Amino acid sequence: MNKALVISLLTATLAVNARSESAWHISFRQEMQRMEKAFDSMVERMNEFGKELDQSLSAENGTDLGITVEEKDKESAVIVTIKNLKTEALEASLNDDSDQLKIKTDQDAIILAAQEKLLSLTHTKENKKEEKKNDKAAVYTSFGAYEMGQLLSGRIDLTKADIQYDKKSQTLTISMPYIDKKKEIKKIPVVINNK
Repeated sequence: MNKALVISLLTATLAVNARSESAWHISFRQEMQRMEKAFDSMVERMNEFGKELDQSLSAENGTDLGITVEEKDKESAVIVTIKNLKTEALEASLNDDSDQLKIKTDQDAIILAAQEKLLSLTHTKENKKEEKKNDKAAVYTSFGAYEMGQLLSGRIDLTKADIQYDKKSQTLTISMPYIDKKKEIKKIPVVINNK
C-alpha cells in the first residue's frame, strides 16, 4: 500500500511538472516571436530610412550619376560613360606610374585605376553651401563617395585615354584602348657545343 501511494504521488508530481514545463516553453516561444517581430519591424524602418536618405541626398546633391563600363571589341577599347555630371570645368591628370587617371571637375573627383585586368572607379563629390543672415554666416558641407570595380578581358592603357564631355547632355565619356595582347617572343640564340 505504501508503494501504491508513492507511485501515485510520483505520477501526480510528474504530470504537474510536465504541465508547468510546457507552459514555460509556450511563454518562451511567444516571447521569442514578439522579439522577432520587433526586430523585423526595426530592420524595415531602417531600410526605409536608408532609402529616403539616399533619395534626398541624390536629389539635393545631384549625385545620381549613371555610370556604365563597356568593353568594345570592335574598337578594342573600354568605354566608361558617366551621365548627369554637371560641371563648367574639367581637368585630367595621370599619376607618376600611369596607372591612375584623375578627372577633376567643379565639385567631383573621378579616379580610374588600372591594375592588370582590374579597372576600378572612385567618385567623390563635395558640396559647399554658404548662408549669410544679418551678421551671421554658416557654411554647410556635404560629402559623398562611390566606388566600383570591374574585371576586364585585357589590360588597358590609361596614357592613351580619350576624354570627352558633352555639356548639353552632361555626359562624360572616357575611352581607353587595350594594351596589345600579342607580345613578340624574343628569340635568344643558344650555342650547342659538340665536344
